[in-house]
Amino acid sequence: MTAAQVPAEVLAAVERGWSVIPCGDNKRPLVRSWKANQEKPADLAQIEQWAKQQPASWAVVTGAVSGVIVLDFDGDDGRSLLERYDLPIHVRTGSGGAHVYVAHTGRKVATLNGKAKHELGRRFPGLDIRGDGGYACFSGRNGAGPYEQLNPEPLVFAALPAELRALLEGKPTPIEQGEPPSAEMLLSWALDRASVGTRNETGFQLACQLRDNGHDQRQAERTLCEYAARAPGGDEPYTEAEALASVRQAYRTAAREPWNGEAKSLGQASSNGARPREYKVTWDTSGKGTPKLVLPPKPQAADVAGQCAWLTCVFNLDPAHPITGGKREGLAGPDGHAVLHRAGAPPLRFEPIRRLSTPAKLAEDLEGWNQPFDGEVYGYTTEHARKVHHVVRMLCGVAGTRTAEDETAAIIGTFLRGADAIEGHTTCGTSGQRYEAATALRETRDRAPHYLIDLNTGELVICVSDLMFAARRYIGGSVPRGWLDARMAGLGWDRRQLQGFALPGRASAPDGRRGPHARVDVYRGHLPAEVDGEVNT
Repeated sequence: MTAAQVPAEVLAAVERGWSVIPCGDNKRPLVRSWKANQEKPADLAQIEQWAKQQPASWAVVTGAVSGVIVLDFDGDDGRSLLERYDLPIHVRTGSGGAHVYVAHTGRKVATLNGKAKHELGRRFPGLDIRGDGGYACFSGRNGAGPYEQLNPEPLVFAALPAELRALLEGKPTPIEQGEPPSAEMLLSWALDRASVGTRNETGFQLACQLRDNGHDQRQAERTLCEYAARAPGGDEPYTEAEALASVRQAYRTAAREPWNGEAKSLGQASSNGARPREYKVTWDTSGKGTPKLVLPPKPQAADVAGQCAWLTCVFNLDPAHPITGGKREGLAGPDGHAVLHRAGAPPLRFEPIRRLSTPAKLAEDLEGWNQPFDGEVYGYTTEHARKVHHVVRMLCGVAGTRTAEDETAAIIGTFLRGADAIEGHTTCGTSGQRYEAATALRETRDRAPHYLIDLNTGELVICVSDLMFAARRYIGGSVPRGWLDARMAGLGWDRRQLQGFALPGRASAPDGRRGPHARVDVYRGHLPAEVDGEVNT
């Protein structure tokens, strides 16, 4: 296979720096996972390898990676909209639609489908947007006919009509008084704030906002799955299982007051939509010696924005990077964790939450998480720490905590959703069969995570080290020795050493050989009920 056998328009796209992937006649990618191609284009050698499959079509991965956005006009409504805007056509599709290429803006542009996103379909009927995390076919053919590329050079962003520029820039549609924001708007709000280090926290905030603004749990699950697919990548992927766990945790608690368009931001909306009151610490100089710190009055339990403003003040944080919300993680009670989200800064974490009750530990945690632009940590007393603990508990809530079994099931579910199943082996057979099972697990250790489905018992078999890594990643820190063993035992799983010999011989053989040996520590058990149905085994 040579470069000359790759379609000319595909070679030209590669030379322009586009990230391209092969697709079938159903317009779906033929590569198992194209998330890496959203970060970095495939090289020519990979393109040639894909070309050997003779794909029906080729697509450009849209967004910053290729520097192009595709406006997809389809159907009678789409053609009417295209005529109204009088935009040039770059690609004609097999179904008679049109693609218009626009130079990427340099900031994240959402990929939106007008049929699924009612607000987009209402304002711009027949229009889909292929932005970051999307793709659009431009070469070959689909089931309806061939693609015809007329012009590969994208329009400059400024050439678009003002309302299309506002749409691509993600400027929210003004919200009428009393009308909650759409799931699409909340998703765009979350994607604008998400980073590799804050994907999980932002996902939980998104789930809470969906709950607070009247969207049912099924809608929230669809929105969070889309968020997981489009959130920033990194060395460790953000999985749908993590996103769905955030939805379940958010919907276990009662909804707060919905966001109102008059509020400054989604993260800081108060219960009545007004700006939160300002808080200031004062100093008591009436006595002798060092002035004493006096904290402002605590906000009410329903005043979420007030709690955020109060903690921002009491922690002496930069007002430009205020606390915007909080959540509980881990177990119920004092062993759980508290996470306080901030605008434009990493979250504050208190692990466990009981550290808030001790002035020295509270100050130690703040000094560890505060940023260079924050103020110096105050000297707190026990009374101060007690008030801080109370406000943090109000902000994070106490009903959203989970039992040990729930958390362990979530860890298993998170691992399984990102792992591949290995079938055709048993851990309960002969030494040779056990050898083959252990070898199958060990051989995949350097690639994507794997697990076995026992041929005889139907149990799942997971390497201890793999699940331990998943547990640390889920919790966000280290776990004590024996912690995971106890948790798995609580779910009815057992830990054992899976080992065996290949072609075992007689023990009395002259040379004493018993064949190659394989050994690996595993957990073995059945899928937890909370995870069952979410994992394709």
